[in-house]
Amino acid sequence: LLYDEQGRLKALYEKYGQTVVQLHYDAKHSRRVRDISRVFLKGGGTPTVEHSELLVSYRYTDSGQLHEVLDATEQRVRRFTYTPEGYLNSHQLANGAVREYEWARFDTPSKRPTPKRLDGTPYRLPPLLEPQPDHEWRVIRHWGSDGEEYRFEYNLEAGETLVTDNLGRRDHYYWGPFYEVYKHIDPLGNCWQEETVAGQLLKSIDPQGGEWRYSYDDIGRLIETRDPLGRSEHIKYLRHWALPVQVTDTGGRTRQYG
Repeated sequence: LLYDEQGRLKALYEKYGQTVVQLHYDAKHSRRVRDISRVFLKGGGTPTVEHSELLVSYRYTDSGQLHEVLDATEQRVRRFTYTPEGYLNSHQLANGAVREYEWARFDTPSKRPTPKRLDGTPYRLPPLLEPQPDHEWRVIRHWGSDGEEYRFEYNLEAGETLVTDNLGRRDHYYWGPFYEVYKHIDPLGNCWQEETVAGQLLKSIDPQGGEWRYSYDDIGRLIETRDPLGRSEHIKYLRHWALPVQVTDTGGRTRQYG
């Protein structure tokens, strides 16, 4: 990996220098990648550039949001538009299919979902130290050129979202203080549940009652996953970093990393 004087990733090359990928940045938005190209080098004592080949290009709005993605032939493969508030309004695929979003502003309620476990047992979170916004924007309708359409209804105090498609089928989602979904009931009544405490997933249960459990060390790193059959996967890390050095799978096979 090579970086420029501004600390931006400039180029990537493999061990033998045969494959070099170069990044070029937008003139107006200097932290945004404009083009990515592959550079072909001549052999010899001192490698020199023989020619380069464009791989992909990116174009941005005046405010720096991604607007278009162009392929190597400069054909548009993705296009994005945004609301005046900066939220995604639509995106278009290379085949012309379009997905669109309608947003609405909601006042933040004084009462929010309370932290609790799956069995209803409450737990306490530390107080928030920073001022919280007095409103939030949410998608209330999503539709596409293929005829699909979804409408969203929210109960922000209870932490519930109801999604209804154009055929009248409904999905019900329940979420907690961190907006984490802890229960999902699909149109057929199948129910998925997850227990997340203080941002850590501890347990997940599928509609058949299969239960997965997750364990963490003192600094919040995942160290064990146990499946419904009681089989476990274990992970060991470097002492101070979230970098695994050993993974033992459910069959007892161990992989080492260094």
